[in-house]
Amino acid sequence: MKEDWELNLKNDVENLLNLLRDKTNKFKFSPTTMGVTELGNELTLGFSCYALKCHYMTGFWGKLDNKTQKEWSNYINSFQQNQDGLPNNSYIDHSLLNFYSTKINNYSVKNLIKKILKFLKISDRRTSEDYFIDSIRAESKQAISTLYQVGFSNDKKYNDFPKTESSINTYLNSLNWNKPWNAGAQYSALCVFTSTQLETNQKEENEIILYNFLDKVLNNKTGFYHTNSTINQNEKINGAMKVITGLHWINKPIHKPEQIIDFCLSISPESEGCDIVDLVYVLYRSCTQSNYKKSEVINYLNSLKKIIKANYHNGLGFSYYKDKSQVEYYGMQITKGLNYPDIHGTTLLLWALTMIYSIQGSSEFNVIKP
Repeated sequence: MKEDWELNLKNDVENLLNLLRDKTNKFKFSPTTMGVTELGNELTLGFSCYALKCHYMTGFWGKLDNKTQKEWSNYINSFQQNQDGLPNNSYIDHSLLNFYSTKINNYSVKNLIKKILKFLKISDRRTSEDYFIDSIRAESKQAISTLYQVGFSNDKKYNDFPKTESSINTYLNSLNWNKPWNAGAQYSALCVFTSTQLETNQKEENEIILYNFLDKVLNNKTGFYHTNSTINQNEKINGAMKVITGLHWINKPIHKPEQIIDFCLSISPESEGCDIVDLVYVLYRSCTQSNYKKSEVINYLNSLKKIIKANYHNGLGFSYYKDKSQVEYYGMQITKGLNYPDIHGTTLLLWALTMIYSIQGSSEFNVIKP
């Protein structure tokens, strides 16, 4: 049974997107309704992807004419370009590029020391360049996955990922699986690129290699993907979410869905947007594979709606945090964190609700593939 605040969600989300849409470019969106910083106004690519995903979930995307859909896909593809020092055919928002270029120059000595320590294996602390490359890869992954979600594709193949068995295993072994959130994110990106950028035969072979690798990092005791015996619940859930999104793209099963369900049902979730949606997604994907404790899962997910409601802004979607909008995006301050709805929080929490409704048997909303 839905509560009153859930009944007009589709209209609420569309109302928010109409407020956030740029007056001169219908595919450009602001991150929030109030308190946007100069950097927040300049960024474009990620927020356009979020808006498109929201339209897809509400069903509004299907109501757009073919011309508008194609124009939007062209707009996202316009960010795919070549830039010195970056992988060819990356999706690059120049505001992000300019921000990190300045940051890297300002902290060049500090980053040089980090690089030396990292090379000598004295420290695994990451440099600004590391974060920047990860950000570009994440932006590229999001753009490509968004396009494929709605039946389009990138114009030029993205090739900056390992493609042979040896290079795939070398890359995945180099990741820090003691901290599976970042390792899982890189695994997920590799799965998306493999699934979308390779020809069928190589794609199928590499998907098997990707799946087999997880035997090395699967913790049989917990059912999650990590190599550290002591790991907090957020890292465990958030890391699994990243790995499972990868499995979703390569169409492979979760290894221990029942153990994951048991663990999820035993914890009290955090209220931050990402933490909630990660928990819901892990349960959602586990439930698509197993009916284990299905009624308990449904009751548990219903209880999570109280937390989601706390981030709801009447008539206008959700904020990333309770009582404030998302402040940073890849290290850039995009808002002042005022108590207003934002596009990322709305995308995440609407997605969480679509998964909850789907498990309950409703097809009113469309579930996205992250």
